[in-house]
Amino acid sequence: MHKIILFELNEVPLRILDYYRQMRPNSWIANNYSKLQKFESYSENPGHLSPWNTWPTLHRGVTSDRHFISDFNQDMTEIDKEHPPIWKLLAEKGRTVGMFGSLHSYPIPENKENFKFYIPDVFASGCECIPEKVELFQDINLKLSRKSARNVDNSIPVKDGLKLLSKINTIGLKPDTLLAVGGHLLKERMKPERTVRRRTYQSVLSFDVFYKLLKKEKPDFVTYFTNHVASSQHRYWAALFPDDYEDLRFDQQWINTYNNEILFTMDETDKMLRKLSRFVNQNTEYKMVLSSYMGK
Repeated sequence: MHKIILFELNEVPLRILDYYRQMRPNSWIANNYSKLQKFESYSENPGHLSPWNTWPTLHRGVTSDRHFISDFNQDMTEIDKEHPPIWKLLAEKGRTVGMFGSLHSYPIPENKENFKFYIPDVFASGCECIPEKVELFQDINLKLSRKSARNVDNSIPVKDGLKLLSKINTIGLKPDTLLAVGGHLLKERMKPERTVRRRTYQSVLSFDVFYKLLKKEKPDFVTYFTNHVASSQHRYWAALFPDDYEDLRFDQQWINTYNNEILFTMDETDKMLRKLSRFVNQNTEYKMVLSSYMGK
């Protein structure tokens, strides 16, 4: 029986994958796309379609008119009893689990047995994690997400950054990642419009933490959720595909400034998938599943 890595790439349509393969023919995605098994499913959730109700449908195997999840930080006590998510089902059956960022995953389970790591989503009310050493990172992660919910906060959290630097070996942050983040912060001084990329670097830092836990613990079932591509799509689709709009309310300067933002987020996604593919090749008991939704 294979171990599973479920990579949850939120809201990325096939059109973006096709565009990316065209723009980056030497990327991991382009080189492996034809080799991948592909499945298209349909959500039968009634009413409004959103990540808040669609991911729980995947995780719990029932539609939203049964799980009733529609917003973050709902009380999951009764819902989890009746329709538990896959990570809890597997843990109860004795399988080891690693969960990182999947929606509606706060709070951490009372019964921690079989959870090798458990880092709740970025909308969590608290920073509790398994293992506890990740809580410093999660605390900073939550602060950054709250500050940049609509517009990216352009301040530099020096105090929190220094705390994080003191723990880089413990939580798994890579020197090249830190150099990339540092280089980006310098570039922001010359090009303030690049501040919007902080959301993506937040995911890049999270992936470092996740990857160290994956390599160390090697659970039977693993999830990793990221929203960095979707956050760029919501804001800059018109810059990449201006012809989609009959009444485009942005000028050419705005288009020129932001038309590579989605491409940038996909470049970082490609790096993550390349690294996970290498891990799977080295640990042949694993299979990787890339899942998205709202793909039309």
